[in-house]
Amino acid sequence: MCSRARNLLILHPNKHSIEISFMTTSENMYLGIDSSTQSIQGVVMNSERQIVSQTVVNFDADLPEFETRGGVRRQLDRLTVTSPTAMWVKA
Repeated sequence: MCSRARNLLILHPNKHSIEISFMTTSENMYLGIDSSTQSIQGVVMNSERQIVSQTVVNFDADLPEFETRGGVRRQLDRLTVTSPTAMWVKA
């Protein structure tokens, strides 16, 4: 089995900036993404199922410029809800 070093880019967003760190490893890493209406979360685990890094973006709290409640915008008819595509891209 050939062992190669891999560079892992880790992003840690907060309300005012994004902290970026790098980690070099020869381990296999696995990325899990949980996407819901209210938030999106990413978890990086190693082959021993240990969490190496994780982050979550709560749409209402972390991206207030999109003016969502519960991750959605309610329309004037009170029947229609939408979620801004640009918000998902930014998250």
